[in-house]
Amino acid sequence: MKKLAFLIAFLLAFTLSPAWAAVPPQPPSFSDPMALPGIRSVGRDSMLDQVAEGQTPGGAYFKIVVPDSWNGDLVIWNHGFSLDEPGPVDDLGPLIDFNLAEGYAVAASSYRQAGWALFYTAEDLGELYQEFVTRFGAPGQVYVYGGSLGGIVTAQAIEQAELGNV
Repeated sequence: MKKLAFLIAFLLAFTLSPAWAAVPPQPPSFSDPMALPGIRSVGRDSMLDQVAEGQTPGGAYFKIVVPDSWNGDLVIWNHGFSLDEPGPVDDLGPLIDFNLAEGYAVAASSYRQAGWALFYTAEDLGELYQEFVTRFGAPGQVYVYGGSLGGIVTAQAIEQAELGNV
């Protein structure tokens, strides 16, 4: 009986203490990254950000965004499988706002080929890198990532593409 009384007293004291009575703070919502301080949308293309778009010699389209506070590094985003014909790039990856806010330049390629595009992606990314170097200079470090087929393209690029200091 003493143990039961002690357990009830302990539980009451523990659950009624001010530390537990307060509502714990909620983690920030990432459903709206613009709500986080220092995050900005690439859709607004800052007047100070430099944006370069075009086609590589192999025919892949590219887009490069260099923020006004560039830290000297480059992030390359590789999109996933698509049967759409190559065209102007509008997808710079799911982390574009965070990358730009941290000062990273971001680049992406449409690849020159639709579908299972691995036959030329190493060349496409090498040409994308050369476009970047020609326009903005060699980056200090290059980070490459992608989703779905873009993950395979990333692995291939790390092994085969000429992307500087990956």
